[in-house]
Amino acid sequence: MFNLPPAAYLPVLGAVAYAAALAAIVYYWRRLPRWPTAGPLPPLPHIDVLIAARNEEQLLPACIRSLLAQQYPADKLTFWIIDDHSEDATAAVAAQFMYDPRLRLLSLASHLQGRRVASYKKEALRWGIAQSAGELIVTTDADCELPPGWLAAMAAAWQQGYTFVGAPVRIRDTDDLITSFQALDVAGTMLLTGATCSAGHPLLANGANMAFSRALYERIGGYDGIDHIASGDDVLLLQKALRHGRIGFVPDAAAIATTAAQHSWRGLWQQRLRWASKTAAYKDVKLIAFQGFVFALSWSIILTLLLAPPAGMAALAIKYASDFFFLRTAARSLQQPRAMRWFWLAEPLHILYIALLGVAALLPLPVVWKKREAV
Repeated sequence: MFNLPPAAYLPVLGAVAYAAALAAIVYYWRRLPRWPTAGPLPPLPHIDVLIAARNEEQLLPACIRSLLAQQYPADKLTFWIIDDHSEDATAAVAAQFMYDPRLRLLSLASHLQGRRVASYKKEALRWGIAQSAGELIVTTDADCELPPGWLAAMAAAWQQGYTFVGAPVRIRDTDDLITSFQALDVAGTMLLTGATCSAGHPLLANGANMAFSRALYERIGGYDGIDHIASGDDVLLLQKALRHGRIGFVPDAAAIATTAAQHSWRGLWQQRLRWASKTAAYKDVKLIAFQGFVFALSWSIILTLLLAPPAGMAALAIKYASDFFFLRTAARSLQQPRAMRWFWLAEPLHILYIALLGVAALLPLPVVWKKREAV
């Protein structure tokens, strides 16, 4: 019908392959093992929850309250808040909750005594783990709120024999474009995270909702060997654990962590560029290949729309349709279907975002995160 060179239709074939990949992700997500998570049976592990907090005076109180409301035996819980050189009242806010014997407050500045490190978050977590003694270590972020059954669900996964456990993270609901953009992006990533665990080839993890056994942590040498990279306390640790532990994912609603969105596009860009900074350290060929494929598809659609609009529109239509059904499943799974109201505007922005972020991640660009240069 259109007099176009055969190469112009490569993005269409790429979009078809992309649709097939999303269908496979949904398939494996639905096959994730599910077990009762509300009340794990004795013996229960002692759980140490670690939160590395920097400049989080506004959001930390809600996080702590959600921790103190956990439906898990109090004598088997310790919460470690490690203040990472905060320039606000984070430490003072945390100190107000120290009436609860389950809480501990550590100062990374006191521990380091002026010593500089490449990754302050990994150092905070490493020090917190060194102070603790529980069998199961759980990490989350200071801007997260956790449901009451969260730790019971993590303990149930540990009892199933999993030594490294991921669980869903979602963006706190706000009905606007920037928040829905982030909500859909994170929801899709969560489906990929869970599906690859289900398929037996875990690719991703999120430190805002993650657990691992102390025995596994010690076996793989903790953060040694990955502590020269500012980010990656989750995915890079997972990559070290792949050959030494049993990796699982808890898709249950009782385990969903809710985190705050970035409120500006600039802040979002800096956050995601920081996340992308660890890409060069990835060792999993499948993860690198998938990310490279999505990056190449995004650029091919943009260029084909400019140079061969009919083929570009066909590829874009296939991607729109496949992303719609994929993200609708993701949003429903994370119990935030309202985010789909903004899908039609978020989709073209996401294509451009992937294209530009992929290029930026390859450049030696400085990233300032929480008033600290991260890269």
